[in-house]
Amino acid sequence: MSSALLYPVVLQLQTLPDSQSLNIWTTNDNALYTAGLGLANIFHQKKKPMVLISGIIGTILSVWLYYNFCNWLNVLNWGISSINGMVVAVVCYLIGYFVKKNQR
Repeated sequence: MSSALLYPVVLQLQTLPDSQSLNIWTTNDNALYTAGLGLANIFHQKKKPMVLISGIIGTILSVWLYYNFCNWLNVLNWGISSINGMVVAVVCYLIGYFVKKNQR
């Protein structure tokens, strides 16, 4: 990012009510880069388009989550979380097992 654009962004982020906004900016920047790099390796594509795609998907999902946050929490607080985690792990294991078995 050009430094001419970086300074106004940092200044704007520091004037927001949340003092952690600059921290969130840098954390999300690293997460976006990592996601784009991972997608580029998975799909054997160039990094820049994958960063753009993951940024668009992340932005759309964050807007959805902003308007549906309470519903999302209800989904996470449904049942007993430790049992839910074990059930999801078993389902993922079985899917992987049967996919691997069918490839042989």
